[in-house]
Amino acid sequence: MSVIDVTPDVTIKIEIGGGSVDTEKLSTATNLLNGEAEGSLRSVNAKPESEDYKLGRDAVALGVNTRASKNTAFAVGRATQANGESAFAEGQATVASGDFSHAEGYMTQSSGESGHAEGEYSVASGKCSHAEGYDTDAGSESQHVQGKYNIYDRNGKYAHIVGNGEKGNRSNAHTLDWNGNAWFAGDVIVGGKSQDDADAKVLATQEYVDTKVGGIKIPEVPSLEGYATKQYVDDKIDEIDIPEMPEIPAALPNPNALTFSGAANGSYDGSAPLTVNIPDGVKSWNDLEDKPFGNVVEDGYIIPEKTVAVDMGDDGDLQGFLITEKPNAPLVVGNTYTVRWNGADYNCVAFESDAEGFEGAVLLGNTALVNGEYSEEPFIISIGEQDMDGVMVYGMGLVLDGSDTVAFSIYGEMEYTKKIAEEFLPEDYINSLIDAKIAAIPNAEEASF
Repeated sequence: MSVIDVTPDVTIKIEIGGGSVDTEKLSTATNLLNGEAEGSLRSVNAKPESEDYKLGRDAVALGVNTRASKNTAFAVGRATQANGESAFAEGQATVASGDFSHAEGYMTQSSGESGHAEGEYSVASGKCSHAEGYDTDAGSESQHVQGKYNIYDRNGKYAHIVGNGEKGNRSNAHTLDWNGNAWFAGDVIVGGKSQDDADAKVLATQEYVDTKVGGIKIPEVPSLEGYATKQYVDDKIDEIDIPEMPEIPAALPNPNALTFSGAANGSYDGSAPLTVNIPDGVKSWNDLEDKPFGNVVEDGYIIPEKTVAVDMGDDGDLQGFLITEKPNAPLVVGNTYTVRWNGADYNCVAFESDAEGFEGAVLLGNTALVNGEYSEEPFIISIGEQDMDGVMVYGMGLVLDGSDTVAFSIYGEMEYTKKIAEEFLPEDYINSLIDAKIAAIPNAEEASF
């Protein structure tokens, strides 16, 4: 067995079998630091230990801003996190939070026990699941997903999924369930050396075969006994005296005429074309049953869908945009809102932030930049009115998925005051308001206008 021992004077001693070899003296400067826990180790640029973060026992964190918080966890690369027991995170911004899980690549997450996520933005949340490719999601136990933008399966229906979707439009090319039933978005091709081979054949579906052969029956040859010849039938037809058809009248009035009255009067029996001009809807205030005014609480768009350009921050790490149009209603802390982001819907609970730079703001979306706990939303949206160099801004958004442009909306319960439309006011209402204003002016009778 080989043992590497870093002694206090920075001499590396390697023992092999019964002998040993002393290597040359190294510089007293080192890029490795011992952690507080037994057997733990980190590089100088890994996340320092603090009251809120400690290396796990026998854990290792190498690279820039990496974390290995659980026992025997290993994190390497840039901003990676190994937060599960014996978890392994490598690459950039990957998170291995499930025990014995592995996350690699860019922005991947492996939260299921013994899960594996690789590629970019892939998520393996099911136990023993495997997600690979671009923005794939393996959310069920022992599930394997590859490709890109697959449709989520949280019910454990499929053992294998191949995604072929696009951003904002998830879809599958192929699925295989646990009963061995396979589904393909396209044809199933067999034979030849490849699907483009001239000898390859497309399998026919049951529906195709049923359509082609359905209804085809080979009748039994009937007995000719009792059948007449064609000549016999023709002769009998010639003997029939067929009367002439009566003339069809040009108009056929309905004996039961349709009569209508009210805003328009008339009747119609179908004998001639008739045009009825129906007046516009009720405009009279006294005839209006549901007068539209007062405080209203209903579901609606806090911010209707709009497309905005994303600006890169000065440090190149954060991207975002400003909300310059006033929302239809404020966000209420604790309420759940639906955020549609590039075609995908996310249900987010509004919360008030106390994080630096977001104090007092009402936020929706991913909480990673606020409290360090990563969630699936690729955005953080802050709603709050403020004056920025003479420009009124009503909120801002941070973009976490690298989009150059974003189409988004916010939908949920909102409270607002619904005013009476002028067309529904009584005819003398405006005049009465004017008279009241004039009466309130001192010496109004002597004033000239």
